[in-house]
Amino acid sequence: MDIPIGFKMIFFIAYLLFALFLLLSAIHIYWGAGGQAWIGAALPVNRQNKRVLSPKPLHSFTLGAGFAGLAVLVLIKAGILYFRIPCVLQTYGLGGVALFFFARAVGDFKYAGLFKRIKNSRFGWYDTRIYTPLCLFIGCLIIILEWQLRETMQAGACPAAGYPCIDYPD
Repeated sequence: MDIPIGFKMIFFIAYLLFALFLLLSAIHIYWGAGGQAWIGAALPVNRQNKRVLSPKPLHSFTLGAGFAGLAVLVLIKAGILYFRIPCVLQTYGLGGVALFFFARAVGDFKYAGLFKRIKNSRFGWYDTRIYTPLCLFIGCLIIILEWQLRETMQAGACPAAGYPCIDYPD
């Protein structure tokens, strides 16, 4: 049995996003548990080389849980994992995530993103070469995944077609 190219693309992108989100989740949970590796490269600094952010462990754990949730959402959306979620989340969830990652790539016009002003720091170096391109890459992958899901759904062969979602009454 030959698998249509649309399904192959959906599964490839879904598993790639799943792996990226799990990696980001693991890193944030590691930091929440007190890990210090890479922390100097992960937090922006001002012109006096002082950290702009001082996240608490709860913040890191929350981000870790959020990334793990996104990993699961990608699998649900791609039809790889069956789990009922609210219709609004199934319909708009990944689109909102893509917007978030594109907004992060654009940045705050000072410390992070494409238009940052403070570039001569360890964080600035990594942000230019890794973090911002990664955000653009993730945002593009999500858009491609959503587009491919819509194409296969219109063809009547979506892996997630027919998966019920939880529709809350108004």
